[in-house]
Amino acid sequence: MVVLRRPPISSEATTEALRVAVGQTLAPQRVTLCLMGDGVRSAGPLNPSVVQAPEIKKHLDAILMLGHRVVVEEEAVQARGVRLLAEGVEVKSRAECFALLTEADAVIAY
Repeated sequence: MVVLRRPPISSEATTEALRVAVGQTLAPQRVTLCLMGDGVRSAGPLNPSVVQAPEIKKHLDAILMLGHRVVVEEEAVQARGVRLLAEGVEVKSRAECFALLTEADAVIAY
């Protein structure tokens, strides 16, 4: 599991987390990308080219296209007013996200 808690455009850690998540799909394992806190904004509509930031959506699309999971924390989505999420993204409560974290074999946090 890769956990992303940082905002999508203000940190290089966001694109690095997404690259790591996509890279993990190459191994024979299931990958879950869990977006919590400010990380949930990465699943919403963005236009990173306006601020010369790296593309984010292509990483989310790749993870989903390869049959892996992208999960967002419901409470963070509501608190930040994120109204639109990328197709295929699962909305889970904070408790469900923490359950996924505790059940994961490995967690890479950003």
